[in-house]
Amino acid sequence: REYGPLLPRSLRICWKAMAFPSLRTRCLVRRAGVCLRHVPAGPHASMSSMVYATNQSAIFCSPGRAGLASPIRIRNSSHVVIKTKDGISGDFDLLDQKAKALALRVPTLEDAVNMPSFMCELSNEALIILAENGNHEACTERLVRDVMRVDKIEWAAARDVVKKIRAESRKGLWLATLPYKIGMTCGLVTGFGCLPMIFHKPTAMWFNQIFVTTAVPDKEDLETMLEVGSWTWGWMEPALGTASFTLLALQYVRAQMVNMDYKPYTNTVKFWRAERLHKAFPQYNEDMVFDFATTASLKTKH
Repeated sequence: REYGPLLPRSLRICWKAMAFPSLRTRCLVRRAGVCLRHVPAGPHASMSSMVYATNQSAIFCSPGRAGLASPIRIRNSSHVVIKTKDGISGDFDLLDQKAKALALRVPTLEDAVNMPSFMCELSNEALIILAENGNHEACTERLVRDVMRVDKIEWAAARDVVKKIRAESRKGLWLATLPYKIGMTCGLVTGFGCLPMIFHKPTAMWFNQIFVTTAVPDKEDLETMLEVGSWTWGWMEPALGTASFTLLALQYVRAQMVNMDYKPYTNTVKFWRAERLHKAFPQYNEDMVFDFATTASLKTKH
């Protein structure tokens, strides 16, 4: 009903045939007379899927029993030629004033030139939206503009002030991130160190002699890596199983802390840094300083 008046009677016949489930239809997409693909169109296809026209291509759904003698061809970018079995043919202009209203709008060269390429080119409203969604670059630019407002200076000078704020925020990070570094080191050492402890016979014999002191099997029972692993698993399984369950329990506790809005260690460190940064620069907006600090990376250099 919406697009019917835009096309001639020959295409309206095709549209009416789409309403009958017994008619098998096909969607033929052509561009400049070259067939791109065939897509099956069901009997319940919507009107918007039956015809679509722009200044580059056109799509028509033509029923197999609607009397079309040959596929629909695009003569050029704005005309379509239809020929039926009865010899009725037509040359129709697709881009009249009504069809142009339905055409896809593409950006102009002026739009591309005016598109922002950096955070400093965005509007205040766009910066606020990005900053509230946790984008650190947007939080940085918003803090720069707050420094401009408070200190009455230009953007370049305000950027230097924010660099000093960033340097202040990175102080003490080596101590705050020490638990992470210890955890990563322990994970790497234990993760790869357990392999020779289990499957390497000399390492297993040394560890057993110093820490375990259990009975050593006969020589013929330790000829392969799997036999060594079967022997060492007797004392490695309790340690590995206990460590795995402890980590699982800690993950569960952390998940419940997040559900109750308690701050795990990472968020605690970030909020500690934000409070320290606000005390060092109390003249600037507290929320902007907090957002800048909480969205910044914990790496010493970023």
